[in-house]
Amino acid sequence: MEISGIGSHHAPSHLLMSRDISVTELPAVRAAAQQASGEAELELDEFDVYEPYAPFPHIEAIITEELGLAEEGQGVQACLEGETAPDGKFPISPSGGCLGRGHPPLVTPLINHVEAVRQLRGIASTQILNAQNVMTTAEHGHVNGATATIFSTEA
Repeated sequence: MEISGIGSHHAPSHLLMSRDISVTELPAVRAAAQQASGEAELELDEFDVYEPYAPFPHIEAIITEELGLAEEGQGVQACLEGETAPDGKFPISPSGGCLGRGHPPLVTPLINHVEAVRQLRGIASTQILNAQNVMTTAEHGHVNGATATIFSTEA
């Protein structure tokens, strides 16, 4: 196993009201994920599993849009249609993620990393068959800062 990509991004302000964009957008997640996937030499839609920081259902839907897995405004529909389910087109949080386990301060990113490694080792509680690349994300600030880490099986 290896970390094949790391990305981070933070808006210049911690205040949501200073944003010039809609609160239904998470550009820090998009920028961090693009940076990490570029380093890993993968497109955002080429991951076998996604373990993002998604403490609320609407964040999962927004993340699908930010990663380009669903068209803008279609993230909720993608979730409802099962595209984010473990057997879906792009499995998001097959571990249960923040919604299933909670999101304890300071350790949530580490738990996402553990889940990524479990997927790659083939020992996850909800295993995605033949998983070779897993993207994790973590947020800081008021969801206006994010990091992304790509875990991959060794080539």
